This record gives sequence, C-alpha cells and structure tokens, in this order.
Amino acid sequence: MEIRVKSASELIVTIEKANRLPDEPHTIWLDGADEDYVLSEAVAEYFGPTAFPVVVSDITIHGNGRIIMRSINAPPFRFFALNASSSDRTNACLTLNQLTLCNGDSGIMGGGAIVADGLLTLNECILLENWGTRGGALYAGFAYPAAINQCLFIHNVAREHGAAIAGAGSSHLVVQDSLFYENYVKESSLSIYTEGTWDQGYRTETLDIPRHMGFTRNPKVEFYTTQKGDAANPSIFNRLQIAKQQTEAINELKYKSGYRKPYPRYQTFWWDDYVIKPDTQKLLNSLLEQEAVISRSLIEQMVFAEQVPALVELAIAFQASQIQLESQASRMDSGFKHIYDYLSSTPGLPYLEAAIDLLNYYRSPDYEVIPGLIAQHQPLETITQFLEKHGDAIAAAVDPNDIASDNRVQILLRVIQGLVMQGIDCEGIPAIKRFVEGQRIRKSKVHNPLAWLPLQLTSVELEARNYLPTYSLGSTGLNYAHYRDGDPIPLELLPELPDLPIIKSIAPIMEPHRRFKALAKLGGRREALICEFETPLTDAHLQAKLLTKLDLKCVEGATAIRWQPESPEHIFNVLSSVAASGGPHLPGMGVGVSRFLAWKDMAALMGMDELSPIEDLDAQARSCKWFGFTSNSKWFWGIDIGMAALRPDGRTLVIAAASAGD
Repeated sequence: MEIRVKSASELIVTIEKANRLPDEPHTIWLDGADEDYVLSEAVAEYFGPTAFPVVVSDITIHGNGRIIMRSINAPPFRFFALNASSSDRTNACLTLNQLTLCNGDSGIMGGGAIVADGLLTLNECILLENWGTRGGALYAGFAYPAAINQCLFIHNVAREHGAAIAGAGSSHLVVQDSLFYENYVKESSLSIYTEGTWDQGYRTETLDIPRHMGFTRNPKVEFYTTQKGDAANPSIFNRLQIAKQQTEAINELKYKSGYRKPYPRYQTFWWDDYVIKPDTQKLLNSLLEQEAVISRSLIEQMVFAEQVPALVELAIAFQASQIQLESQASRMDSGFKHIYDYLSSTPGLPYLEAAIDLLNYYRSPDYEVIPGLIAQHQPLETITQFLEKHGDAIAAAVDPNDIASDNRVQILLRVIQGLVMQGIDCEGIPAIKRFVEGQRIRKSKVHNPLAWLPLQLTSVELEARNYLPTYSLGSTGLNYAHYRDGDPIPLELLPELPDLPIIKSIAPIMEPHRRFKALAKLGGRREALICEFETPLTDAHLQAKLLTKLDLKCVEGATAIRWQPESPEHIFNVLSSVAASGGPHLPGMGVGVSRFLAWKDMAALMGMDELSPIEDLDAQARSCKWFGFTSNSKWFWGIDIGMAALRPDGRTLVIAAASAGD
C-alpha cells in the first residue's frame, strides 16, 4: 500500500489499515502543513500512551521535513511504538525519513518519542525536546536492531537513564553520521545507555560534532562516519542548521497550541552560540567576585531600580555561563578518564606504572572497568614485573584497619582475580602470591574478601571464563549465562505432583538483597525462601508444580513454568556473569568481585558460612542438587533468574529469584 496523508488523523487511519496487512510493505508520505500534525491525545497503549496505533507491520513514513508535535497542553504520550515481540508480528518494522518528532513525553515508561520492539530505521530525522523515562527520545527493546543515520538528537531529557537513547541488553544500535546535542539525564549529558551500565562520558571522533556525547560499554553500539557534504548526502552541519530553522517553526506551533511565545531576543537553546554583552559580562564577573550576601544585595538594588531588561540579560548570562562551564568540566573529566583508560589498556610496563600511579589522583576510580582493561590487555609478564617492582611498597602503604585506604591495592586485587577468572593459574607466580598473601588479614578488624579467594579456579568455576565481560576503550561487552532451553510449559501439560512430605518449616530469607549479592545486581525485586521437610524429597517431587505449593511471589499467577536440573558449574556461571555484568538498572562489579559474590550466593543457598574455605564450598556444591526455573508470571522477563538448591540432606530446599524489573 502506498498513500499520501495530509493530517495526523489520516495518518492514524492509514497505520491501522497497514496493520491489518502485515505481510506486505506500506509507504506513507506526509503532505500536510506542520500544524496538521499537532497531536492532543493518544490512541494506543504500549509501555505507556502512544499517539499513533502500535506498528505491527512493515511501514515506511516519508516526512518530507514535516514536524509531528505533541500539543503543549496535551497529556503525556509518545508518538510511535513498534511491536514485533509476538510470533504473529515478526514482520513489524518502522522506517522514518526526514521527520521531526518534538515534545513527546513517555510518562512513566519507555522512550519519549519512540519505543521500538522491532526493527527501527531513522534517516535524516530530528528528535527534539522529548521527555522519556528510559531514553529521552528512543527506547530500543530486546534483540531488535535500530539503525540511526544522519539524525539529530537535541535537548531530549530522560528521567532515569539514556538522555537520548536507552537500549535493552541485547539491542543492537548502529549510529551513523549523527549528532547528540545537549541531551540531559540525572545531572549528566551522556546520551546513549544500554544494559544499565554507564560509561565515563567519552566522546567519539566518529561523530562530526561530538558535544556531550556519551555511550555505554557495549560493543553492540556501533558508530560510523562517511564523507561529508554533497547534495545526496548532506553533512551533519547542514542538518544542524535545519534543526535551528525547525526550532523557529516549533516555537510557532507551541504558540498556536497555547504556549506563551517568548521574546525572540531572550529565546535561545544554542548556548554555545550565545554571546554575553560586554557590560553584562562585567557585571556578572563583579557579582561572582563578591560574597553571596553582597551579590544578593546588588541584585535587589537592580530590582528596586526597575532594571528589568538588565536583570533578564543577567539571568541568561548566569545560565549560559553555568552551562558552558559544565560543558568544559565534563570535557576535562572525560579527558582525564580517556587518558587513564588508554594507559591501562596499552601493553607495556611504563603504561601500567603510569596508570597505577594516577590512581592517587583519581577521585572515584571505576573499580569495574579499570581491572578489566588491565587484566584483559596487559600481558601477564607486565603485571608480574609491576608487582615484583612495586608490590611490596604498595602493600606496605595500606592501613591494616582500612582495606580501602589505597585505591592501588583494590585495583590490583581485582586485576589478579580477573587473571584467575580467565583461567590463569596464579598460584605458581611468586610476585602475585606474595602480594595477595600480604592482604589476607584474618585476625585484624577487617578482612579483604578478594584476598580470601584462591589463585586458581576450582572445578566448579572452570566454565566461568566463557561468561566474562569484555573490556575495550569506551565499551564493555556484557555476557550472561542462561539456563533456559525453551519457553515455560503449561501447568496442565506437566505431570501430577505426588503428595509432599510434611513441611517442618517454611520461611522467607530476610533481606535477600544482603544475602544474595550477585542476584541483587539485576537491580529489581528479589525473593528467597527456605523450606524444610520431615522426610527427603524424591525426584518426582522435584518438578515445576512444587513451586506452586510454596507461596512464592515470583510464580504468582503463573499458568506455565519451566523447571530443569542444572549443574553446579552452570549455577556458578549464572551468578558470576550477573555479578560481573549487572542488569538494566545497576552496573556490574567486573571480573574480580563477581567471583566472590557468586560464591557468597552459593554459600547462602547451601547453608554454609560465606568465608568457608573454597575447597569446602566446592565439595558442598557437588553434593547439592541444583535447578533453574522460569515462568510466565509478571515477575519473569529478559534476564530474570530463578534457581533452587536441594541440600545434601534431601529435606532442605532453598529457592532464590531475582528480577531486573520493579
């Protein structure tokens, strides 16, 4: 179907018609004026109210430079939602060409302008002044690619994360020749966010104007540039000029929809272009040099003198100066971190020495990324040489009652555990062994958990090396171990559950976020339960329907459950990978600490002291029966986890579940 539409109402009807024909492509041209596409209400619901019907077919919209805008006085809603998540909608994809989306508002969920659970392509689009919860302009869902070509993301705001774009863990973003300008989230301007882990605010030269550009450490965010400037491929600078022209048109639309039009001389969003008048700059400098009480007094005198234009100019000058200084501070901080990460990841003893020495000047070291960069990029020989040369002096400088007194020790212990998790046997390397043993302070007031870990992998841990995050400059590849072989099975298709032994006791494990630190990194709800039976459970009891008898919130309302036996190795892999990579809402702990947290969780499941010798924990793990489970309840989605351990007595069953959602 190919059709031209002249208004938002016609576009709504056309998308509805296209959705009824999901097996063929549809092309729509927008021919109306900008004011014909000002929207005042939503017509659909998909992770929040949506202005147009949810796209479930193959639709291409040619905007021809048109502006689609939510009316100033309208309730919150976004513009487009795309849903290819069900089996009968796998053809759903949306392409937008030369279209501006302005003033979208997601409300409490999703992207401000678009939610894409399907293939999304944006060509020469402008997403301006949208408000989202996850993704100021765009949220890209699980497993679906989003291609962004020659687009501008300007002045979008996110309430939670992803100033311009937020992506689920398995989303694949491809960004080419695009600009992210003055997008904002939580006192930051990092524009792209995926899988819950912030980067350090790096800018990338692959963008022509990389202002306030941030992206997460995820290799599925790809950036490309092409040759700038010809008629067939307008440069990003030309697109920026178009955006400035669009701003004037948008202001006119806002005025028509009830917004009080600002005075043009005071209206500017392009702070770097704003020039403060010399006399205003002189007054501003004078006020900044005075104490706050005197400054307020001078401003009050201007108010009493009715110097209103001068006060407005001064207020704008304050705002412009603040934003410009914040921009400079952000670039300075990013510059320091970028240099630091280059030093950490460039092989060679001088680079490693410089990186470790700079920790004394690092205000808040990234304990997740730095050890990963060093452990995965510095040769083992270089790390060994460093410890032989400097290890004793660094260890001697630590306050025995304050294990956090030296950033260098914390980073080096994580590096060493990162080497061990890669399968390197560090037990036979004297420099490493001497450094770690110096931190095993068992009788003092404190105990360094990373020094407690052995310097070689146990039999249960051997497969964990396959599920480590991968660290490189500006990106982290997140890696999860899953144990789901298929969808949950309807309860009516499962065998009947034999009569259970008498339950001797059943109780929730209090504060599961404290007992299960690895599972807690998913960032959402947690549940843990311990159930003791009078007599041992049989294999016939150990099935999915058992969960429905234990009053578990994680399977409440479920009509289908998958329950399957697992090896202790894979349970450890699941726990360590979640601890290392984190979830959508919390960053992971990196390659070193994840090992400790995984054993801590397994100890809680097995009923052992978390600081028991690893050999004892390993042996107990092999004596337990392990299970993984999921269901179609509201609890489970994406990377959510359910696991259970039947202790060696056969009578004690411990169940733990963690959700990435709220």
